[in-house]
Amino acid sequence: MTAPALPLAGPLPGWMGDGACTRGPARLLPWIEEPGVASPLQVATMARICAGCPVRLACGVEARSMTSGFWAGRQRGTSEVLEDASTSGVPVQDTLPGLDLVGAA
Repeated sequence: MTAPALPLAGPLPGWMGDGACTRGPARLLPWIEEPGVASPLQVATMARICAGCPVRLACGVEARSMTSGFWAGRQRGTSEVLEDASTSGVPVQDTLPGLDLVGAA
């Protein structure tokens, strides 16, 4: 039995044919779902698949216009996802040390 193709409207962009997400069992993962649909295990699996993907850079360019889904190794989504990430216990750094605005009051 073959895995179904990604359920995108219309044909895949040319670069996406070489994407790791379009082959084998990876096609069954919830790549284009809204935030919160994928389990933490699925998100980790998708990140691992993206890490070795030959078209990750092209995917990142495409991802700039996406508002949801998992693209180029990152979850795209609403501010809820950003809030969840900031309260997950992982420290979030606003600026790099030494790059604060000089003369800011």
